[in-house]
Amino acid sequence: MQKEFQFERFVEEWATIYHPMQHHPLHNKRFFMIDNWYALQSLIRGLEVLQTPSAVIETDLEGRLDDRFDRRRYTVYIIAQAAEQGNEKDALKAKRIAKEGLLALHRMLRAFKENDELLDAMPFPKGGYLDLLRSSIQNGSKMFQAIDLEVSYNTTGEILDGWYGTWFSFEDCATYNRCVDYNDYLPKDYDTEP
Repeated sequence: MQKEFQFERFVEEWATIYHPMQHHPLHNKRFFMIDNWYALQSLIRGLEVLQTPSAVIETDLEGRLDDRFDRRRYTVYIIAQAAEQGNEKDALKAKRIAKEGLLALHRMLRAFKENDELLDAMPFPKGGYLDLLRSSIQNGSKMFQAIDLEVSYNTTGEILDGWYGTWFSFEDCATYNRCVDYNDYLPKDYDTEP
């Protein structure tokens, strides 16, 4: 049974079944991981062939700890390229495509959170991550209950070379062991003098 939500696996497998993307790691790569926003231009510039639309997630997590919870913030970008750079209509279409992808991903997260019966009709790869998540949830796992899907999103202007995008962040809240673990520290009688 799955213990911790793995957002990067979720988005990558979602990108394989989302019709406008149909991500395949070898033949139609449309899922990418970057450290942070600043790496997005390098990704676009560095790839000879980048398919539109594509999903990009940040691997550098933001978060905060409070008295009981580790609140992790995940960020995902859906990017799309205008057919003709500089064409205002194409730019608007690219932004619309990016936002539609973002909405589709948000709806999929919500379906998992609400254990929607429509999940049974989804073409999840047998034995893949989404299939395992669906089984876990149907067997009583509450991992999605801590995900806050009330999110803000932003569309971005031209990122580079006619590429536009939409991004959003959301929080996942997990409990953590807040008790001091004495094994993390030197023994009390340890000589700290040089």
